[in-house]
Amino acid sequence: MRSFKTVYFDIVGFCNAKCPYCHSGINTIGGGSKITVEKFNNTLVKLRDERVINRRTVISLYSWGEPFLHPEIHNIINGINELDLKYAVSTNASRVPCIDRNFVKNLDQIVFSMPGFSQESYSKIHGLNFQDILRNIVKIVEDCRTFDFKGNFVISYHVYKFNVTEIKKCELFANDNGIIFRPYYAILNHWWILQDFINKRLPKDESARISEDLFNSEDIERKMSESPKKLLMSSI
Repeated sequence: MRSFKTVYFDIVGFCNAKCPYCHSGINTIGGGSKITVEKFNNTLVKLRDERVINRRTVISLYSWGEPFLHPEIHNIINGINELDLKYAVSTNASRVPCIDRNFVKNLDQIVFSMPGFSQESYSKIHGLNFQDILRNIVKIVEDCRTFDFKGNFVISYHVYKFNVTEIKKCELFANDNGIIFRPYYAILNHWWILQDFINKRLPKDESARISEDLFNSEDIERKMSESPKKLLMSSI
């Protein structure tokens, strides 16, 4: 059996951002659960023994949840290190974990999820303090590099109609801090809402908000033809 290159393992089922187009964001912070360290470690051992993962596999500690909200994140990482596996995280950077040599030992990549580059954009989507986020990103990057982390930092910039003019500012911030900049078009993550939107079954105010915020397929095709840098489709 060939092992997977990447395994996504959501260690918490909730997030403190309030993104209206995300499965986690529309729920309260206490809406999900978190995995115990024991169950997490046992699951990794099982996956390794069944050859689903190996030392080249990256265990990505996220999908819809915010991994740094796990109260035992360092014990989670300890379990990964004990098995000599690689791991990655995606974070909204609202929390800064205690970063030490153990934290970066098998760290492969950190992705920063950003819904714009202004407080106005953050207020519309994440509901977090923009300046705090910038400080936290810089601190996480600097702390990791202090312990000789050589992997990648990535900004996943979610492109909405209201934050297009902020793209360049974010790219410059990324360049100044040695972070890879990757813009993606934001989309509706809920298939049932998408289906209702397409079939014009949503309330008029909700449908209008979606149309005002998100690019549709015609918008994306036009923007891609106009731009020298194609923006990639992805979930937010």
